[in-house]
Amino acid sequence: MRNQMYTGFLAAALLFALTGPALAKNMTITIPMNDITVKSGERGNYYVVALNPPAELAGKRLDSVFLDFVVDVTPTSPEQAWMAPRVGVFPLTESFTGVNLAYDSTVPSVRAVPTGENQALLVDITNIVKGWLATPSSNHGFVIGSLTGPEVGTVSLKDTALGPGAALRVTFFYQNRFGDRVSARQD
Repeated sequence: MRNQMYTGFLAAALLFALTGPALAKNMTITIPMNDITVKSGERGNYYVVALNPPAELAGKRLDSVFLDFVVDVTPTSPEQAWMAPRVGVFPLTESFTGVNLAYDSTVPSVRAVPTGENQALLVDITNIVKGWLATPSSNHGFVIGSLTGPEVGTVSLKDTALGPGAALRVTFFYQNRFGDRVSARQD
């Protein structure tokens, strides 16, 4: 009896492991460089992005959202070449007017990125997007840049590193509102 329970449990676990990824629903959008506002500040270039969560997410349970991008990181001086600037994705706290940049600097997306070309980053922006979904009026977009930490380098977003016309890639993973995976064939 115990062996049958154990075998049944293993069969169910194997079935779930094999079908789970096939039933997972995700959506990826790309953002071209011409949809990104590039500004120069005291810490080099920063990139302001407007991102409206897809309408398909309405009524669904958002599991995670990942932002993919590639940057070139240049030290501000040869003496600082060994230091890594901190790059982050920060939600804007008010609409960007082109003059003042108001953002939340207390996000977990900030990380040290070594100097060099083609530094690929995958940043979890789930909490930012969940906040926007909970309070749509708080969605003012986000900014990418080296806006916090020591001023030891500048960051340049690569405009086609993810493919032609794709400076950023955003992938949303979600389920229906009850937590069941949404079939990839269901619209």
